[in-house]
Amino acid sequence: MKFAHYFFPFVATIVCTVSASATTPVVTVSSPTSGSQDSSPVTFAATASSSQCSKGIAAMRIYTVPGVSAYTVDASTLNTQLTLSPGTYNTVVQAWDNCGGVGKTPVTITVATSGGGGGTGGAPPKFLYSTDYSGGKVHGYLVNPSTGVITANGQNPPWAHWGPTRVASDKGGYRLYVINWGSKDVDAYFINRDNGYITPVPGSPFTIGNNPTGVAVEPSGKYVYVTAENNYVYGFAVESNGSLTPVAGSPFLTQSNPNTLAIDPTGRYLYTDDGDNANKIDAFSINETNGALTPVPGSPFAQTSSGCDDGGNDMAVDPSGKFLLLAQYCVGTEVYSIDSANGSIAQVAGSPFFIPAAQGPQGYIASISVDPLDRYVFANAVFCDSGCSTTIETYSFNSSTGAMTFLNSGGASCGEYIRTDPSGKFLYSISQTDDSFCSVYPTPVSAIDGFSINQSNGMLSVVPGSPFASPNADWFSQDGLVITP
Repeated sequence: MKFAHYFFPFVATIVCTVSASATTPVVTVSSPTSGSQDSSPVTFAATASSSQCSKGIAAMRIYTVPGVSAYTVDASTLNTQLTLSPGTYNTVVQAWDNCGGVGKTPVTITVATSGGGGGTGGAPPKFLYSTDYSGGKVHGYLVNPSTGVITANGQNPPWAHWGPTRVASDKGGYRLYVINWGSKDVDAYFINRDNGYITPVPGSPFTIGNNPTGVAVEPSGKYVYVTAENNYVYGFAVESNGSLTPVAGSPFLTQSNPNTLAIDPTGRYLYTDDGDNANKIDAFSINETNGALTPVPGSPFAQTSSGCDDGGNDMAVDPSGKFLLLAQYCVGTEVYSIDSANGSIAQVAGSPFFIPAAQGPQGYIASISVDPLDRYVFANAVFCDSGCSTTIETYSFNSSTGAMTFLNSGGASCGEYIRTDPSGKFLYSISQTDDSFCSVYPTPVSAIDGFSINQSNGMLSVVPGSPFASPNADWFSQDGLVITP
């Protein structure tokens, strides 16, 4: 990195220097927020600009304590994670422009332990995206990181393709991937980090050839995987221009039609749930060099059998990477320990863990989401007697044993799909419109529900203004939802 040094032997030169150094870069820090409590590693994301300096920004730097440089980048943006011990830090993010100006923004944070779960949490939420199956569009929203309130980002919702369903993003929130049931392909988009607008990458959409059911991005962002009917997992490598190309050996066979998939935080293992009465979980190791999948020892692994052996519709790996969770339709949430050496799995003691409201043949688990700090599991339960209704159940999660303990039933929602934001402060659900099915709302509602998560007990409370009006709420067509930093 180079910084200019100026020597001014004459008074006239000094006068000119005062004018030149009058430029003051503006540093905007989006993560962490001042006064926040964070878990290590702490995500720092910031941008700098200097309107009075036409030469732009030369460099940015993070100081964790006065005079101690923790990270430097020769650019006008930074996005990195710093490992910090518990304590209070008066951090400073500073920028230099190419005209000799200096600007900085102080950010005071408290770094706490990870809540006993091994999870670290992530950057504050910035954007939310949801698909509209019947309308063929992708809707974008801005997320208020303090309140959880969402507002439309102002972009005319792009047309995806025929029947967009599930959606996923890379870890940093730079790319978005949408699978399309009707047109049997996957859309890939760039995310504008300033306003959340999305634009297709070159060559998008990319053909799948079969009806897709799930999508996940490998943590490094190098590979994207899609499950599809006719027993397949498609693997794609992300090229430098954002386009997708099939990885070696793709597509890869599963035991039956996979409903969903999950990837562990290290990017070494991929798991799929096989429906159609197969009651199996396929486990694969991911080749870090080319993205190819290879079955792990013992794969496929048996699920718990039940009276409606349809497998599950959602699965996740906890932030520590030690456990795989499956929302099994009729038996509850199954939890499997993951052997870090080879990716094989085995059910933990007490699994499956039943959702109280959904026990028995008249109820099922539609979706699950794990708190990024590894403290709670949220399960969307649908139960039917004379009519049907849904509720979001909260469980405490033991990140040492994988055990789940029921805490409360707090979030009423008419949707099947739920997701937490990267920081673990909020939970969102897509609400369906069919009033005859769901009794939560007195009149048909097409909306996204937002909930704040009580950090001490996992209790959900409604975000101000929720439910948020949205045209994308197709109950049976499985709209998708993702929240990005």
